Amino acid sequence: MQSRERKKNVIEILLDTGAISEVQYLKALDFSKQLNIDPLDALITRCGADREKVMTALTSLDDGMLFLNYLDANKIVPENIVSSIQKNFSSCETIERELILHGAMSEDELAAGLAGYYGISCLKTVSVNYAACSEFFARNDRKIFDGCGAVVGDFAGGGISVYITDTAAYNKIRIFAENAGYKVKFAVISFSLAAGLREKARAASEDDMDSAVRMFSVQGAQHSVPAAGEKAEMVKDLRRADLAGETRPVVKLLNTVIYNAVEKMASDIHLEIYGGRGKVKFRIDGVLIEIMNEISFDYFFAMISRLKIMAGLDIAEHRLPQDGRFEQKIESKPVDFRVSVLPSIHGETAVVRILNQQAAGMDLAELGLYGDGLKKFATAISRPYGMILVAGPTGSGKTTTLYGAIRSIAKISDKIITIEDPVEYQMDDIVQIPVNEKKGLTFSKGLRSIVRQDPDKIMVGEIRDAETAQIAVNAALTGHTVFSTIHANNVIDSLSRLLNLGIEPYQFAASFNLIVAQRLVRKLCASCKVIDGGEAASGGEFEGAAVYRAAGCAQCGEIGYRGRTAVFEILEMNDQIREMIIEGRSPLLIRKTAVESGMKTLRRAAVEKVKSAVTSIEEIDRVTFE
Repeated sequence: MQSRERKKNVIEILLDTGAISEVQYLKALDFSKQLNIDPLDALITRCGADREKVMTALTSLDDGMLFLNYLDANKIVPENIVSSIQKNFSSCETIERELILHGAMSEDELAAGLAGYYGISCLKTVSVNYAACSEFFARNDRKIFDGCGAVVGDFAGGGISVYITDTAAYNKIRIFAENAGYKVKFAVISFSLAAGLREKARAASEDDMDSAVRMFSVQGAQHSVPAAGEKAEMVKDLRRADLAGETRPVVKLLNTVIYNAVEKMASDIHLEIYGGRGKVKFRIDGVLIEIMNEISFDYFFAMISRLKIMAGLDIAEHRLPQDGRFEQKIESKPVDFRVSVLPSIHGETAVVRILNQQAAGMDLAELGLYGDGLKKFATAISRPYGMILVAGPTGSGKTTTLYGAIRSIAKISDKIITIEDPVEYQMDDIVQIPVNEKKGLTFSKGLRSIVRQDPDKIMVGEIRDAETAQIAVNAALTGHTVFSTIHANNVIDSLSRLLNLGIEPYQFAASFNLIVAQRLVRKLCASCKVIDGGEAASGGEFEGAAVYRAAGCAQCGEIGYRGRTAVFEILEMNDQIREMIIEGRSPLLIRKTAVESGMKTLRRAAVEKVKSAVTSIEEIDRVTFE
């Protein structure tokens, strides 16, 4: 009786407002009865009603008063109570709570009446898919639901199930769902049941947080996630001793992640989301290691939001990539963080690059150069003019090598200018220029201006195009020392790449002092390395040497490696090599001649690291080959 009355009433209101036609009204009644669906769903999905007109009409409805009239018309609530509530309507919190306070209805009776009014189900027991709900709220504003007391029960296949307790929720959630493109299935539950579900959701999220934080050996953080438009307050100096008292879980997690990443000497922090659960990974010594998993979507989304604010990004933007940076002291040591946020099918992911300023202070020996290679490198970079090029893939340590080279030769009487994308390490008495392609400051434009600044030494972060290559070579030919990097596999590939960019062979031969190719290999943990008894360690290029392999212990986190060092392939531009380049000899022939003249290939240099018990066969096989 009640359901039938409500179905007629709601669509009659829409009919009166002109939002639907009489034919649509009659069809909606039939479809609602036949398919057991919400009459409003029937209107929009089955009867061709204009979605926008229906939503506009719903927005204008005072559903609380209509519900009260429904209860009065069906003699569910005494007339005197209805009159009292109507008289004091402006001071009422909600119609539903007033009915309970007046003793007119119990919670269960109210839920049943509301279900009849809307023509939807009334449930005494329900289940909630918390993982799916976390995923839903990572994409949508929770405040819409919390503000009207609605509880999301599930999220799947582009649809949501929603439990409501009063009239404030129904139209608000339906309008939200229509605008967002979600199908919504409503049911009514009691106030007490809704409160219990919200408490369970909160407890589940906090359990996830506690479990995540326990994966680390330390606790804590400092500040809560600021709201949109708020300034992100940050700790001046994040210390282990300060990491115990924070009670705000999102901040506890994020600052714990940052602190531990720096402590473990990670180069990158990866925040990834898959199927409703978040993960944290660290790139340590070039290898990605999963540190945490099973972070609830709510907390993961809040971590991303705080990270955005720390990096000066737009927290309201979820559909476009964003890049930013922030600076933080960790145990009194300055650390720069570069942040990249990217939308994925499961939600936003982020990568935080950790730029430890101490890395810029490494000398050439610490980089991994020694013996004849160190001598050649030091001689080349000390010359008053010419070009030094470092080649290798992304993440092979090229920029760190250049910083080490510049620091080793820097003196107050020299004007040194760098152009980088971005400036990774800040150095005193050196002019450092960040590339800003959005504003038109590219490597080539910046370099063209730098040569007019009377520099002695120039560092170009990367040679990417023909114009940059030509300006850099011309600078080297006109009395400047130029340092740069290029993406190439080895020294000969670098030669071919530059020739393909339009550098003439005679220019190349005249301008280049040295080309270096490099790779980073992990160093065996001194506390747990063991003799490698494998077949590969006893013969071939390792014959007669004591070869070690990784084992794993508490000191290295059971990985077997601690820290990295570089292996280098160095091509010194002697007269013979210059002549071959000018004559246009093939790269393979130039490589063969260089090896015969004493050049160590990357593989050979890596083998020497194995024989010196610095690294393992497995590690050099990962990064080098002949």
